[in-house]
Amino acid sequence: MLLVGDGVKNRSTAYQPLRGTNKSEHHDAVITLGRDEPSVRDAEQRAMAIWYDTKEPIGCIPEVPVRVNYRKRVRHYLMRNGVTKGAEVSVHPDARVQAVVEQSREAEMLQAIDRLRLIHTEKRKTVYIVCSTALDIPIDELVTWKQLTGDRRLSDALAECGARGWDALPLAPRESAKLFPALWTTKKAAERWTAKNPPEAIRDIIRVWGFLTVIARRAKRAGRVRWCGTGPMRGWR
Repeated sequence: MLLVGDGVKNRSTAYQPLRGTNKSEHHDAVITLGRDEPSVRDAEQRAMAIWYDTKEPIGCIPEVPVRVNYRKRVRHYLMRNGVTKGAEVSVHPDARVQAVVEQSREAEMLQAIDRLRLIHTEKRKTVYIVCSTALDIPIDELVTWKQLTGDRRLSDALAECGARGWDALPLAPRESAKLFPALWTTKKAAERWTAKNPPEAIRDIIRVWGFLTVIARRAKRAGRVRWCGTGPMRGWR
């Protein structure tokens, strides 16, 4: 799956229709979710169709009672600082079947990323690869899924905002504790949480779709309150 963001709008498309299209080149970010990996038997069948006249039969992974899985092999990420880090990747023992797998998996992921036309642009763009498959491109940073998703209270609070018809989330500790007592029982608890989990638009676009900006809005009382969201907080009292 490919998602490209442009301001507060999001677009998504499946992997297959990507090749050759330029409709996403004006976007400033791309997020690839998961991978298009064929099943073991599908990959083997495709390989048999391609190399139908080979003298050496296509090697198949033996049947097992539950499910036939790929073997695991260590592949390496190419970090931009020159360091290599390894990760386990699904691999077929027959090189011809593996070529079929990589054409559907790695090649399509690279096609998705290239929809931003990263080479022929003067604008710096951001790519998130939400998958552990190692690709042949430089990587700036590796994070775990837990580091990426973080504390769920942010997404729970935004979900509750959506249920109430609000377009923004209050970030002031007093208001957070007042409006979401199930998530932050006291102002102090909200303060500690905010200090430990400072909102970052670039990071939190991954955590909660639509959490794009941190802006200042006039509060009901004197002073200013910090909000995050995409518009005025309708219905807040």
